[in-house]
Amino acid sequence: MFSLRHGAAALVTTALVAAPVALTAVPAQAAHRKPCTITAAQRAATIDQVHALQRQLAGHHLTASERIALHAATAELRKALRDGHLTAAERKAKRAEYVALVKKLHAAATPEERTAIRSELAALRAEFVAGRLTRAERRALLDEIADVRRAFTQRPTKAQRAAIRAEVRSLAATLRCTTI
Repeated sequence: MFSLRHGAAALVTTALVAAPVALTAVPAQAAHRKPCTITAAQRAATIDQVHALQRQLAGHHLTASERIALHAATAELRKALRDGHLTAAERKAKRAEYVALVKKLHAAATPEERTAIRSELAALRAEFVAGRLTRAERRALLDEIADVRRAFTQRPTKAQRAAIRAEVRSLAATLRCTTI
């Protein structure tokens, strides 16, 4: 007699017998990939190349004297960034003039004097606004400072980092090959 229990056992037995056949079919599908081999000398050279690229990504760590030189190189740019179109002395003189006009406004007796003083105050405020850097000018100065810093530290730009990382990935794929 054939029972369900015997049928299940027969199914399991068939699966176990057929399993080696099914497992040998998987490498046949993988045969579409090209076999990848690399010599020991190629592996060593690739590892050295990966390490060089990683050092390039890290950049150069500045010594104390190099940091001082970087600070001196960017000082002029940072001063321009801080001052804008008005130097500190010009800004201080205009501020003193503004304070004097405000005092003069409080002491003015006639409406005509007050109107004239208010127009002078508005002109001074406009000069203060014109003395500030625009966003584009500020961005350009910040980019220039970053370029100087990048030149000192020898760190790659964002696009260069992406290219270096892509090259490291391709070299890592090469290192996954079988050594012969």
